[in-house]
Amino acid sequence: MAAAVWGFVTGAEFMTVLARRRTDLAALVIVGSLYLGDARQPFTDMRIDRRTVLEEMASALDEGDWGRYFDLLPSPVDPRYQAGVRHRNDPAEPAQSVRAAERRAGGFVLPGVPTFAYWGEEEPFHRANVDRVEGMPVSWATVPGNVAGVFHAVEEVVELVDGFLRPVTVH
Repeated sequence: MAAAVWGFVTGAEFMTVLARRRTDLAALVIVGSLYLGDARQPFTDMRIDRRTVLEEMASALDEGDWGRYFDLLPSPVDPRYQAGVRHRNDPAEPAQSVRAAERRAGGFVLPGVPTFAYWGEEEPFHRANVDRVEGMPVSWATVPGNVAGVFHAVEEVVELVDGFLRPVTVH
């Protein structure tokens, strides 16, 4: 039996790929804080070698230099969120994730099943997502704030997702 699958940030990317490959498992997809374009394109447009930047980010984490890592990110990160990330993580683990990002496709894969996408109005890709999603068969909404704000807006996000799921009947 197929189910609704839900992912946030990297998990959202994984859910779109799963749904595309295994329509027998994923009947609906919900994605949060995911850029709906090719994540490599902004680097190309700015003539920045994505692989080099990702390796610099991973090296900063290998050295335990969270400050340099956050400085290399393409958009500012709230200092409170930074503090939480530093407190909860051994830098070696996110370093592996950064290196794995280069091996992933880097772009949104339209799942091929009913999809609901949501993201924050302050996320760096907000405007690009709004422009892009209007030409896609995707339901969508924005939430106030950045990725951390979206993550913490549990009640609002659940309400939005419930609205998407409400017409679905379970057999």
